[in-house]
Amino acid sequence: MITTMLNTKIVSKKFFYVLGISGGPDSMCLLNEMSRLGYSFLVAHVNYKKRPESDKEEELVEKFCQGLRLPFFSSKINPEEYLFVKNFQS
Repeated sequence: MITTMLNTKIVSKKFFYVLGISGGPDSMCLLNEMSRLGYSFLVAHVNYKKRPESDKEEELVEKFCQGLRLPFFSSKINPEEYLFVKNFQS
């Protein structure tokens, strides 16, 4: 499905993209396919530290990007900063 989306001209190889990658299966598949098909992009990841596996997901994305020689940028958010906010991602 992702390859079909990429081939329908929703995205173009003329542009440079920033991919927000969580480390979950859907975003990792998108990352892999865009790399395989030759798109230009960098990878951004935000570790909200909301779940026990958050650090491992960040590490997974970083290592995957290193293997593909892709630019990787990450940011860690201190959970105490959004303790009293309903929608912490906003």
